[in-house]
Parts: sequence; C-alpha cells; structure tokens
Amino acid sequence: MMHRAVLVLVTFALFLSLSAFANVYKTIASANKNARQHPALESYSNGAMVYDWEPNMLYQVHASPNRITNIQLEVGEVLNSVAAGDTTRWVVGDTSSGKGRFNRTSIYVKPNRANLHTNLIVSTSRRVYHFELHSFKDNYMASLSLNYPGPLVAIKKNIKKRKPNLNWKKKIFLC
Repeated sequence: MMHRAVLVLVTFALFLSLSAFANVYKTIASANKNARQHPALESYSNGAMVYDWEPNMLYQVHASPNRITNIQLEVGEVLNSVAAGDTTRWVVGDTSSGKGRFNRTSIYVKPNRANLHTNLIVSTSRRVYHFELHSFKDNYMASLSLNYPGPLVAIKKNIKKRKPNLNWKKKIFLC
C-alpha cells in the first residue's frame, strides 16, 4: 500500500513537471513569434531590406546557396563578436569599408544548401543584434540594414502617443 502511494505521488509530480515544461515551451515559442521581424515590400530600399532596429527583436534573414547576403551595421559601430548556431553549414564573415568615423562594418552570410535554419548573434560597441537565418533555393536578400532610432524618431513617437488636452473648464477671454 505504501509503494502504491509513493508511485501515485511520483506520477503526479512527473505530470506537474511535464505540464510546467509544456507551459514554458509555449511561452518561449510565443515570445519568439512576437519578436520576429519579417521582410516587407514597403521596407525595401532598392535591393536592401531595411528593418527598424529595436532591442531584442529577431530579424529574419533570407539567404541562398551561391549567393552572399550582406548585413550592414550602423556607420561608426565597432564589431566585438559574431556567433552563429550552425557554423558547419553556414559561412559567416565580416569586413569593413570607409575610414575613421565613416567606417561601416558588414557581416556576410551564405548557406551551403537550401532549407537550413540557424541564428546569428552580433555584438558591437553600441548594441546586440539577433538574426534568424533561413536558406532557400532561389530566394535571398542581397543586403540588409537597419534604421536606428534617433532624436527625431523619438519625438515623432512621443507626438503620436500624446493625447490632446481637452480641458473645457478653462475660460477663454477674447480682447
């Protein structure tokens, strides 16, 4: 009888831990889904996909075998490190162009075949980027860059958030 009670308790504990694991899995999957930034036609500038940069977003990169995708960082940003999840089937490199304060770093990615998926984390002197890399047979992004929030962007966002002050109790005197 004692063994049966222990078995029931162990089974119940296992059920609770599996249930908790399922909830954690769903939470992570939902958070990642909400953080993904996908390519949109209106966000292209000629051949470059231009994302709006926000912290902790997952930027989608489409690449193709025999093609190089160029990820351009902000001018003046210094590259600290690049880490890829799959370094066997993806080629990742970096270079820079320009001099001094006009220096711009580029990260190059290229898969060795279609239907591959991995992630890429880029750490710089200003921020950390999170990219999700996907390879396709014939579809790729030639170039990818980001718009960065500046004072003007912050002002525009603030104006949109402000509600008009409709205090009708104020008296207006006309002279």
